[in-house]
Amino acid sequence: MKYVCLLAFFTCGYFNLGFCQPILTGASSNPVGGDKFFLHYSGNQANENKSPGPGGANVLWDHSDLLSNVIDSISYSSCEGMPSCDLFPGSNLYWPVSGSGYAFYSYYIANNDSFSFVGYIDTAITYNYISQHWDTSIQITNADYDGTTMHYPFTNNSNFIINFMTQTTATPDTYYRYGSESFTGDAYGTLILPSGTFNNVLRVHETFLGTDSQIVNGIASASHVHEEYYYWYMPNFHHWLLSIELKFYSAPSTEIDTFVTYVTDGSTEGVAGQRLKKPYLTVYPNPVQNELVIESKENGMTINIYNLLGQLQYKAIVGQNKTIISTKDFVMGVYFVQVIYSDGGMEVRKVVKE
Repeated sequence: MKYVCLLAFFTCGYFNLGFCQPILTGASSNPVGGDKFFLHYSGNQANENKSPGPGGANVLWDHSDLLSNVIDSISYSSCEGMPSCDLFPGSNLYWPVSGSGYAFYSYYIANNDSFSFVGYIDTAITYNYISQHWDTSIQITNADYDGTTMHYPFTNNSNFIINFMTQTTATPDTYYRYGSESFTGDAYGTLILPSGTFNNVLRVHETFLGTDSQIVNGIASASHVHEEYYYWYMPNFHHWLLSIELKFYSAPSTEIDTFVTYVTDGSTEGVAGQRLKKPYLTVYPNPVQNELVIESKENGMTINIYNLLGQLQYKAIVGQNKTIISTKDFVMGVYFVQVIYSDGGMEVRKVVKE
């Protein structure tokens, strides 16, 4: 039996032929300080109906047709000796993003047992994900959400579930979110991306089911959230390789937004953060109060605005290269402005509503 196991190890691990069942561990899958990656946002229109593909064993996923419309970079750093890490107890890893007029730092806890997102610091806001606490006048009266995105060891058919409930009060309004996130290893095999072919890859399927309710000016309302995420991991690559996100809107689910991102090793590539093929997009003012201006060098665009929870707050198709959107009814917080051009190119900007 020992010789059979050793043979299996060398066949799977050394030759990496792709027919073994991969096992993710903290040591093989968590990022560490100094890791650099590029996120390639694939905005081609074909992604509107992009399928995650089949589950099961020895699957071949061919996503070699993905475009790379916009590239962002991730560079992880150790929290040791960084005073800002004290705001997120237990955090040992962070990565910064900076741009024109803003800075953004995400914080994580990475260990042998799990990987968790614990919060971020924005130019204007500090947000602790675990305690659901903002540094503004919003106060949390109840929270139960640990931010875990992976438990180790994890392999095909592994699974875990997170149940959560939060209550946020911004006098005189109250906001609630409750539901569950489930993570399941549902397939393994070979993944083909524009950057190459990857064997011994594990796919993790996350299902997010939640209910958002709020009492604003004494009026109660509620909406249901249904999101499906698929992530492809390969042992010894410290980040997922591909992400396909399916966000369902309305009930029954009649509208789906699809977001596709793949990752490459940033230590071996050139400068990231470049615009690819698309004109420069300007979104201002930021922070915004009552009116947001979206301006591009290209006529015609679809505009989607999402809140921090990934909920669609605004959608419009405009034929000109500049539009003004009223934001006076938007609640205070962070929003993501997604602009999709006529040929499928996509850009995303983050704005803060004061």
